[in-house]
Amino acid sequence: MALAEALGDVFELMHKGPPAIGAYQDALRAWRLAPAGEVDAIRLHRKVVQAGAETKYAVGRDGFRDLRKAMQASEASLEEMLEKLRNQPPHPEISRLLAVLSIAAWRMRTPPDWAAARGYADEAVRMAEALAAPVELSVALEALTSAAFGQGLLLESRESALRRLAVTRDPGFRDERERLDALRGAGAARMYLGEYEQAIPLLLEAEHIANRVQAVDQVFNALALLTQCWLRLDRWDEIKARRDVWEDLEKQYPQERTGPLCWPIGLRAVVETLSGESAAGASLRDRSLDIMVATFGKTDWLRNAHY
Repeated sequence: MALAEALGDVFELMHKGPPAIGAYQDALRAWRLAPAGEVDAIRLHRKVVQAGAETKYAVGRDGFRDLRKAMQASEASLEEMLEKLRNQPPHPEISRLLAVLSIAAWRMRTPPDWAAARGYADEAVRMAEALAAPVELSVALEALTSAAFGQGLLLESRESALRRLAVTRDPGFRDERERLDALRGAGAARMYLGEYEQAIPLLLEAEHIANRVQAVDQVFNALALLTQCWLRLDRWDEIKARRDVWEDLEKQYPQERTGPLCWPIGLRAVVETLSGESAAGASLRDRSLDIMVATFGKTDWLRNAHY
């Protein structure tokens, strides 16, 4: 069980969702042969749902259909376990379970259930606070940031993102990947409020750390958000200066590793068109739309997916 789970964790770090979920399912099968405790099952089911949610927009609609059955089974198991554990003392794994159920409520459902996402996130934050567990609190605050954004509460989303960043800035905080994602999240929350100048230093720091730890998905995330900030500030030269970086990302890694490139390609299409390069802009626009349709379908796009 431990070996299969560790293998799944490696695949998850590489953003290889399908083999990660397969490894976690192997671990669950091993657990069922000699169940040692419910916490192990909660953790493994939680990782199945988490891996699937993070993979959804990377593998496209067709690829996600193959993962959906495993995710739904694990989500149902988690919801059943949660009902049994609600009156139990707080536990770090239950806090993480709540955070993952919050994410599943909007990534797994059409239309997204933002009210459920917010409820689970609030509960996760309260439990992490009671545990005085900084990593679990950071994970819970990420879920709360996303839920508030989905409800259109951008000020609340920024508040929870900045609180998360402060938690991860503490000298005793040891999870570097969580700190990296908190930087990305704070930069995104500021960007969506139009606070581009404040967002840029956070995103540049995130880009630096992501390159150092070889987190390809976070390099992509930071660059995409920086591109949006530079566009809004009319700093087109900085967007054009990163053209080689984008091309290298596309050549070296599949979408599964980076995430869908439609957003930054769409932003670059705007810059090329406004710079008078109409043919180049149209080509980028068409590529962006093709990726959007393959990844999300022709309708039901989220509020930040309109480029």
